[in-house]
Amino acid sequence: MNSKRKAPPLDDDSCIEILLRLPIESVTRFQIVCKRWLSLISSDHFRRLHALRHHKPPECLILPPLKSSMFYFNLMTKSTKMIPFNINIPNHPKICSSCNGLLLLRDIHDCHVYNPITKQSRKISLQSTDSGKCTHVFRLHLVFDPSKSIHYKIICIRVPMPSPPDTQTYQMEVFDSESGTWNVGMEPFTDMESHESAAVVWELKGDDEWSLKYHHRLPREFGSRLLRFITETSTLLIYVPHGKIVAYSFLDTSYHELLDLKSQSKKPFLYRYYGKMVHYGRIHQFRETLAPV
Repeated sequence: MNSKRKAPPLDDDSCIEILLRLPIESVTRFQIVCKRWLSLISSDHFRRLHALRHHKPPECLILPPLKSSMFYFNLMTKSTKMIPFNINIPNHPKICSSCNGLLLLRDIHDCHVYNPITKQSRKISLQSTDSGKCTHVFRLHLVFDPSKSIHYKIICIRVPMPSPPDTQTYQMEVFDSESGTWNVGMEPFTDMESHESAAVVWELKGDDEWSLKYHHRLPREFGSRLLRFITETSTLLIYVPHGKIVAYSFLDTSYHELLDLKSQSKKPFLYRYYGKMVHYGRIHQFRETLAPV
């Protein structure tokens, strides 16, 4: 009598090791295979491991939401698509920063770190570390490098209210997702803002050590001075002048056209909506990740 023996089921560790080898698109599809796989894939443990292993997915660009969708442009394949953007967060927060797959959203009183792939979000209060002073939030930036750590930082640049008439002083506060606390960053500094258009980029060398990496003058269409905080080498600045997605290189100060929105004949609304958008802060570099927030 011939009988076939069934192979024993894989244990959780073996399943996780197999799933960790798959790209994000496959992993998200496999969540619906069975309840066990859904439980494994949706756990923070698996998402952390996957984010650390797949920390360099293809880089893309996303433009501000158009109703319930965002325009998504893959820099490697040059493919475009509209992706859902339905956030279950009150007060309709706006995207103010993006870093390696996580978005930083801001509403009137708080900010939210949001992963558009997993739909997971985390609310973070913008209360200042110095409760005795009245300050205004001038800039918010997200810093996240999954090749080094699964934790992220939020950089908050504050200015005192009322502002001095002759000079402006800025204070950096840093939120650490691992400790869940705000702390004062570097010493207060002045003259960050000016009438010229420029890009000012700081690089994180250590846990709390920032150094000036780039300071470039830019065309007037960029508007006021732009600020960026990074944890790894960053050489491009992306913006949208007159309906074209353009990259500016800090290395050789050159400009390269990435996509003409007029060429998207199947999506004519893109040029109508984004055609006159020129500000850097409204387009975001993006990499898909399963990182928990």
